[in-house]
Amino acid sequence: MIELIFIILAVAVLFLCVEYMNGGNHKTGEHSKLDISFNGEKIQGLGLFIDRRSDEQKARNAKEGCLDGDIIIYLHGHGQQPKYGFNFTSLLAERSRSGIVFIPHVYTPFGSKRKWRGDKGKLVLLMEVTRFCLEKKGLHIDCVNSVCELPIKIRDRKDLSNSPPNESSIACKITLVGWSHGGLLARRFANAYPDCVNNLAQVTPAGFESWGSKSWAGTNLLVNFLVEVGLISLMVFKGHIKHPLIAGVAIVRGIMSDSLYAFVSLVKSRSFSPVKLARAYVDIQQCSTLMTDSNMPVTDLDNIVVLFGEKDSVFEAKNALKGVDLKTETNSSKLLFEKFFPSALDNGTSCSFKVLPGNHIAPLVHAECYVEEVLLGTAQRA
Repeated sequence: MIELIFIILAVAVLFLCVEYMNGGNHKTGEHSKLDISFNGEKIQGLGLFIDRRSDEQKARNAKEGCLDGDIIIYLHGHGQQPKYGFNFTSLLAERSRSGIVFIPHVYTPFGSKRKWRGDKGKLVLLMEVTRFCLEKKGLHIDCVNSVCELPIKIRDRKDLSNSPPNESSIACKITLVGWSHGGLLARRFANAYPDCVNNLAQVTPAGFESWGSKSWAGTNLLVNFLVEVGLISLMVFKGHIKHPLIAGVAIVRGIMSDSLYAFVSLVKSRSFSPVKLARAYVDIQQCSTLMTDSNMPVTDLDNIVVLFGEKDSVFEAKNALKGVDLKTETNSSKLLFEKFFPSALDNGTSCSFKVLPGNHIAPLVHAECYVEEVLLGTAQRA
């Protein structure tokens, strides 16, 4: 009994330390907790609004009725909640033209209609959460096309009045930035909402390699992911303690929260689907999807940036371009985009592909490097 109490206290202290290292004692933007009704079930949504504009810039934007650049929508990796990785997302905001980053998060939907389960339903909810939270800030996303016939209701737990949006809100376009599974979701997002997305950046992303047959793909990816987690944990012995701890705790907390809310959602929802309890694994299975123009075309963007980590053992650049020696091949960027984004290349999209230092959590460890490449490659650097 004493040993159990000691373990619980040790875990609690670890979580508190990670919260502190992640910036828990500092102002980190405005957080939202949302209750969502969609497809016969109740889902929790989260949002983090980071605004690094000066008072002068805010006044000028209000007067001119436009921002200085795109709002950056950042989509996190598997199990990561908006508050984690703040050194990366806050730097994105500080150095971007608009000064604004919004990070939406929803747990994977698994409601009545099969069509809107998993990533396909998630991207619809990510857009609606983004629109809902931005409208409360006097911002609205221009030219959003409707892709889902189902009603969606969102309630802000802090603002029970759910006050109507500002009628004089500023219209804005989007630059999408996705990390890991979020990179794959970002491509889905750009495909579903082409009229409001200008740029796409995928960082150590999923979606660039096959993981075998559909029945085994999720398991194969999970095994590789666990190997990478082990390799990341070894960074502690090289003096890198902060970021491996933050990433590790974020994943554990995210998956635990997802499993808990899956049970709550199962109880509250009209659709009784026990498979919902395993949606954390369903997420991993969908993360194994290979994406090209054949199943997820992206055609009319201004810029696309793809960044891999040199030592990432989960999503490796060499697996995206098998048979190509990335160290000697001078046209690797052209080869990658001809394979995965041929229509965008044909339409004149500016494309950038690089392999940068670090492993799967490189955006946290090497935030400066990755932020610069993302913003310069998407023409959003202030």
